[in-house]
Amino acid sequence: MTVLVDARVWVLDAGDPADRERIGTLRADPAVEVLDTLAQQRAGLAALTPAPGAGVLAEPPRWIHYPWHRTLVALLGPRGYRRLRLDRNRHKITSGEQERLGALTIAVVGSSAGYAVAQQLALEGLCGGLRLADFDRLEVSNLNRVAAGVLDLGLNKAEVAARRIAELDPYLPVRVHPEGATPAGLGALLDGVDILVEECDALEMKVLLREHARRSRIPVLMATSDRGLLDVERFDLEPQRPVLHGMLGAVDGTRLSGLSAADTVPYVLQILDAARLSTRGAASLLEVGHSIATWPQLAGDVAAGGAAVAAAVRRIGTGRPLPSGRVRIDLDDALDGLALDGAALDGLGADCAGPASVAEAASGTRDDAVPPADAADAVAFAAARAPSGGNAQPWLMDLRADGLTLRLDPAASVTMDLHQRGSAVALGAALLNARAAAAAHGILGPVTIDGEAATGQEDPSALRVHLRFGGGRWRRQ
Repeated sequence: MTVLVDARVWVLDAGDPADRERIGTLRADPAVEVLDTLAQQRAGLAALTPAPGAGVLAEPPRWIHYPWHRTLVALLGPRGYRRLRLDRNRHKITSGEQERLGALTIAVVGSSAGYAVAQQLALEGLCGGLRLADFDRLEVSNLNRVAAGVLDLGLNKAEVAARRIAELDPYLPVRVHPEGATPAGLGALLDGVDILVEECDALEMKVLLREHARRSRIPVLMATSDRGLLDVERFDLEPQRPVLHGMLGAVDGTRLSGLSAADTVPYVLQILDAARLSTRGAASLLEVGHSIATWPQLAGDVAAGGAAVAAAVRRIGTGRPLPSGRVRIDLDDALDGLALDGAALDGLGADCAGPASVAEAASGTRDDAVPPADAADAVAFAAARAPSGGNAQPWLMDLRADGLTLRLDPAASVTMDLHQRGSAVALGAALLNARAAAAAHGILGPVTIDGEAATGQEDPSALRVHLRFGGGRWRRQ
């Protein structure tokens, strides 16, 4: 008989006589709902590519009893269930990486923002064991960001997170510390832990946890739900590194205990780097203890933080580079950039039209586009009106009697132009415009493309296209 921590969920094996008897009793109980989709699960497992080995396919199933739901669920055995559930991770996470990640034990302290972190780690199969610590109980005000429900109100937050994870993967061991992180309990909480995710509110505990993690050479991650801030402290690689990047100076955790919420604000501002807070986040901090009781958080920001922590765990767990430091993955800032791009595109007007409109503009049939009378000049005019990121027009033109040559201008590349790929697309748009204009004027000839980029080499700035003037015309289909 197998029982996970705190008898939260019972994993029963019909091959064990005692478990078999318990399964029979539960199935006979009219108050217990039985959910059996084992046939579909087995069919899904057998259909995987490549097919699992015979040992996985023949693995005995289990019956999972969820006491809080009064439900008994038939489930594939642990190897088959993990293989089927995580199949869609491949090849973003390779099988070898998944195995390495499955050996990690991760502690998550704090189960508000930490709830989203724990869920993300379990969803992606990024650990083989979780320790969740929180002394607080779920309240209605937590439900703006904690994906729980009214049936969970009054329960310990870490216990609520553990239940949701058990419903996702009953084979994942989860140990709850309902007393939260305490100075006396840090050894038991962090013993054998590979990564610590710190999401608690108490300032002194933030420091004490890091001091203990540093002594034990445990890396620490923290997501802060303002402008997508993620902190990475690689105490496993830098055991002498100051906690919280030294932003609090030499202060130790014991000196920070007993502070009121308002009194912690100056320290929080130091940790978060006040100059780089969002406007609303900074204003909210100053209102703590006045118009608001505590630091506000949004569910979307918390979820984004969970995703950022998961990405960091993947790197640490698979040995990919991840130095100490901090990064802001700011979604609002990214959307501001999108708005600017939209404004730039709006300013292009007719330049963003489709191919037929391009041809009309090149042939002079649009009222707002009057190309030169000379055919060759009209071709260059049309090419120059092509759309480009930020309207940078990242090309150089060479117009001669026999044709038009276009090549990339590295100096005109914009920040978002990764490896000048956007410039290459813009060059293609300029060529399309030029060909449409040449066809409309009866001088369309062949196109040649050369340079390193044309052959798949690394330097796209060498890309060059040449439109030879000939006798071809543009025809509507």
